Amino acid sequence: MQLADGYWRMAKQFVNLLYQESKCPVIVCDHEGTIRCSPDSKRIGTPHAGAQKIMSGVVDDMFVTAEDAAANPLVKEGYNCVIAYQGERIGTFGIAGKLEIVKPLARVASVLMSTQLKKLTQQEVIEEAAVRLFSDTDQMIENGQKSADALMESIRQTQLASDKALGNVAHTDEILDHIENLVAKTNILRINGAIEASRAGSHGRAFGVVVAEMKEMSEETQKAAVNIEKTLESVRVSIQHISDTMENFSEISSQQVEMQRHMASLVNALKETIESLSNEMDS
Repeated sequence: MQLADGYWRMAKQFVNLLYQESKCPVIVCDHEGTIRCSPDSKRIGTPHAGAQKIMSGVVDDMFVTAEDAAANPLVKEGYNCVIAYQGERIGTFGIAGKLEIVKPLARVASVLMSTQLKKLTQQEVIEEAAVRLFSDTDQMIENGQKSADALMESIRQTQLASDKALGNVAHTDEILDHIENLVAKTNILRINGAIEASRAGSHGRAFGVVVAEMKEMSEETQKAAVNIEKTLESVRVSIQHISDTMENFSEISSQQVEMQRHMASLVNALKETIESLSNEMDS
């Protein structure tokens, strides 16, 4: 099992702390039986015969007694045991010193390192999940912000179009006033023409036909103006309704944008909290 750098940083800190407190030489070997952590930097990277034997699965621990050390000046009294995680041998822990003292200490240290590896593994899983979560959340917030900005721009453009349409309707009202004035003037001309036609008698007959046509045209114009006015009033009401709806929608959209910003702030705060906890666990 290949162990992450975080595990070996933890192992190095643990070895140094244990050496400072006990003054007993301590080593931690990897899955190949090579010394990876030791207060003596010269020993790092060298193979350890006992660790290799343990990692081969022949034994779970090895020890050197005081008698063995006295008989062989190349070895020191001490104890080496396996470090296991989820049923797999991941390395060994060794400590030199009086066997009755260092043996229980080494076993406890082995369990502690295995437990710490479990914590580190869980931390990595949490960090990976957090990265995926925050990455997806950041993308969602970014997309939501873009959509909100596009929506607000659309609302703004619609509002401008609505205001312009209301302005055009108001301008059309002026045109209708001119039409009504024209109808009124036409009626006056028609009345005057009818009077003059009656005075002219048979000579004003043709003029009377024109007056009749003017009357009919005036009446049709009047009816058309009334219909246009009714239609414009309906259009005005509809546009005003659209304008009011867009204003309400704009307010709701603004609230949604503010909620997204608040969500982004909460997500960033959560990210900072997790990063802080992660740094504390590393230290």
